[in-house]
Amino acid sequence: MKRWLPVPLAALAIALGARVTVDLPGTDIQTTLQTLAVFVAGGWLGPWRGMAAVALYLAVGALGAPVYSDGGAGLDHLFGPTAGYLFGFIACAGLVGALWPRKKTFAWALCVAVLATVLVLALGVPVLAWKTGMPLAEAVEKGGLAPLPGGLVKAVATALLLSLEGRVTRLG
Repeated sequence: MKRWLPVPLAALAIALGARVTVDLPGTDIQTTLQTLAVFVAGGWLGPWRGMAAVALYLAVGALGAPVYSDGGAGLDHLFGPTAGYLFGFIACAGLVGALWPRKKTFAWALCVAVLATVLVLALGVPVLAWKTGMPLAEAVEKGGLAPLPGGLVKAVATALLLSLEGRVTRLG
């Protein structure tokens, strides 16, 4: 049971990361620290507990707690333009949790975090285009390419945090 205790703490970290938003210059898109928290949760908790943390975060928001970016809440977020990104977080936590333990070096963590960044954007863009009626090329530009530089910065931060794992006890 205590192995699962960090799951709600990781869900809380994801919710706190959603509160830190940065407007991307030249777009109406914001980026948050959610992905950083999702990736670190996957790396530190492992794939199953990392995915459980994201699922818990999504469920709490769906039930009405203002945990999504800009204090958003409710089912409309899970069925709206950002649904692909939100559900993509589950896959990304699992991916990082499964791949990170294989080598546990900064370079490997960076590769895994970049792969997870690309995955969440690839899962989010088609849903963004579908739900907004935006042409796919525009969705790729606004929802894939515009947030990519910030995603790469968060990938470096993820790699740094995961690299510290040898210096801190694995959670749970």
